[in-house]
Amino acid sequence: MTHRNLASAVGHAVLVLLAAVAQVAAAAQEEASGEGPPESKPKASNTKLSDDEYEAITRRIMGRVVALNEKFPQLNEIPNGIVRKGQGGAGGLGLHYKVKWVLDDPAKPASKLNGRRAVYEKGGFWFHLTFYRGRYQGAAKHRPILFGDLRLWFDYGYEKDASVIAAVTKTINEEKSAFARKHPSSR
Repeated sequence: MTHRNLASAVGHAVLVLLAAVAQVAAAAQEEASGEGPPESKPKASNTKLSDDEYEAITRRIMGRVVALNEKFPQLNEIPNGIVRKGQGGAGGLGLHYKVKWVLDDPAKPASKLNGRRAVYEKGGFWFHLTFYRGRYQGAAKHRPILFGDLRLWFDYGYEKDASVIAAVTKTINEEKSAFARKHPSSR
C-alpha cells in the first residue's frame, strides 16, 4: 500500500469516526434536553381506549399467534414458553425453538461485556412480543408498533427458514391495519 493510499484510508476512517461521534453527541443532547431519541418516544396518539380494549387487542394478537400452530407445529411449545399478562394491555409472549444462547467468550462468564449469541439448530428461531404502555423500561432502543397508546415490541431471530417469523409478522400487520381502519385518528 502506498503512502497516498494509506493516507486516504486513514482520512476516510477519521471522517467515519467523526460522523459517528457527531451522531452520539446529537443523541446525548436530545436525551439531555428531554426529547429523547425518536424510537423511545413515539408520537402520541389521539386514540384513547379503555384498559379493557387494550387488553382485548393484546389477547387477540397473542391468540392469533398461538393459533398459527395449526400451520407451524413448532408453536405448540408456546404454552411452555414465555407468556405474561399485565394490566391495561401489557403482556408478552415468546418462544425459543431449537436455539441455544452461548457466550461470546466462555472464559469470562461473569463479564458484563461478554455478549450472548444465538446458535440455531436446523429450523431454529426465536421471537418475543412485548406489549406495554408508556415509556419502555428496557435497555434496548427500538421502534414500537403502535396500537393507540398500546405499544408492541416485536423482536426475533432465525436460522434460515423465516416462515414462522413471516407468519407472525403478517398477523401483526393485519391487526395494525384493522386497528388503523377502526381508529383512523391513530395514524
